[in-house]
Amino acid sequence: MKSVIKRLKLLFLAVMSGLIVLVMSAWAAGSLPALGQTPAVNQPAAATAVETAAAKESESPTEAEPTPESTEAEAGEPTEADSTESDSAAKPEAQPPVSEAVRIRRKLLIQGDRAYLAGNMAEAEALYRQAKDQTWLLPAQFARLPPAPFSDEALLSPGAGVYWREANQGIATGRSPQTLVALALLTSEYPAFTQGHILYANTLRSAGRLEEATAVLDQALTLYPAQPDLLLAQVDMRMARSQWLEAAIASRQFVALNSNHPAAAAQAELAKENLDRFQGQTRSVINNRAIANIFTGVLGYAFTGSIFGPITAAQSGLMLLQGENAIGAQYASQVQRQLPMLQNSEALGYVRGMGSRLAAVTGRRDLDYEFFVILDPGLNAFALPGGKVFVNAGAILDTHSEAELAGLIAHELSHSVLSHGFQIATQGNLSSSLAQYLPYGGLINTVFLSGYSRQMERQADIVGTQILAAAGYAADGLHNVMITLNQQSLEDDSPRAPSWISTHPNPEDRVTYLKTLVERGGYNRYAYEGVASHEEIQAAVALELAAYDAKQKPDEDSDPAASTEEPRTDLFDAVERFNW
Repeated sequence: MKSVIKRLKLLFLAVMSGLIVLVMSAWAAGSLPALGQTPAVNQPAAATAVETAAAKESESPTEAEPTPESTEAEAGEPTEADSTESDSAAKPEAQPPVSEAVRIRRKLLIQGDRAYLAGNMAEAEALYRQAKDQTWLLPAQFARLPPAPFSDEALLSPGAGVYWREANQGIATGRSPQTLVALALLTSEYPAFTQGHILYANTLRSAGRLEEATAVLDQALTLYPAQPDLLLAQVDMRMARSQWLEAAIASRQFVALNSNHPAAAAQAELAKENLDRFQGQTRSVINNRAIANIFTGVLGYAFTGSIFGPITAAQSGLMLLQGENAIGAQYASQVQRQLPMLQNSEALGYVRGMGSRLAAVTGRRDLDYEFFVILDPGLNAFALPGGKVFVNAGAILDTHSEAELAGLIAHELSHSVLSHGFQIATQGNLSSSLAQYLPYGGLINTVFLSGYSRQMERQADIVGTQILAAAGYAADGLHNVMITLNQQSLEDDSPRAPSWISTHPNPEDRVTYLKTLVERGGYNRYAYEGVASHEEIQAAVALELAAYDAKQKPDEDSDPAASTEEPRTDLFDAVERFNW
């Protein structure tokens, strides 16, 4: 039933958007200003959208709630032909009138966009401030967040100081158990002291307990994913374990998250050196295992028909040598062949222009960025290695402004910038050949990778917010998307997939985390939103998605016994680990 309701909503939105679509011929792709700069005043397409929306707002009263009759009149009265068969089903699914507060907020944001595009930044900021929620920070939310990290032992509390002295005394006297017990208590009860995690990991490393040492640093980086000392310690730990690719990626993450740090240049060079070591190691693996991988890959494809079967087995080693762009291009071509893709040129230009604007400030010019839209109504997106980003049509429809969609895309770009997809591909490529046809193999891989995903998501949130703000968008865009996702999760009456819970932070906690990230980072929430232009693109996307949906399942709406569960393809299962 939920899929039926979703399609009816899309059809209703498409009908209501008819008049808006007529205006869309004025829209031109790539109308946004240069990246990281104040938008130029000559923005004809965006300005036209703003003026059109403002004119429509002025035609309707703002002092009183619109009645159902007036709302229906604004949308256009349905004809008898439209109503004959669908009246009974469509009317209950009609969008309810929005509240007065929502209407006023939208109007203020549109006015702010108009001032922003005209170069009147002070006026724009004042309007944006008026529109934004004044209860932005709530003190109670900070109780759930880890305290700010520090490394100066002089700032330790008396209790933490006792543990720290016990640990160092154990090192001085050669009593390793005393040191480990003290450090375990210190890092558990006082996690903000980063030197405690580093000393704990180094002590375990000296005892030959490398896996435990790595786990200590991974846990600390889950709490503080951008902390320089922890990232540097992680690089050293990966190199000590001859994990050259992981060490290279950790160095890249250090540079992306701490670009102004004195060690950034050295880490960038170290990343190249470790990547060369990894490629040499991979060549050896290819020589030793090529025949075995080809066999298991063909067998896996025969058992499951998974489109990733032959790639991850027979070609994985060669693609790893070619790098992220090769893997991303191979997977992206598979996605485009297997999934329905949006064709509307205005909408694609909108998304690709936005993506290019964001990509220009990522600092990774070596990636071949591409942006695609899948005809799927869900609010989701995923990134493949090499800068290949796929956004669902539902992400366009369920976001409320250009800044929100840009926040989602920036998050996905961050996964590519930080080489998360490449890291997952390399970790899973040798085991996935067998896992494709072993019972529960996919679940095993998901559990194996879940320890990385939470840390990766935090890192992508941090870098994504940096990218969003640097590109001139309102920095709370991703935060607002997470609010919508959280609301959807609360309204959803079906249980979540266990893998989604285990590999992604809870949406409610993430809303709080992103809010704090924007506030503590000093990012500008009062930059460009792009409401009216986004609504025009939503109209085009809704029409194409509704048409595709009607073509695929013409009889489902009239079948009360139709399945309420959307089937999942092998491809969706395969790329789920990359989604946000």
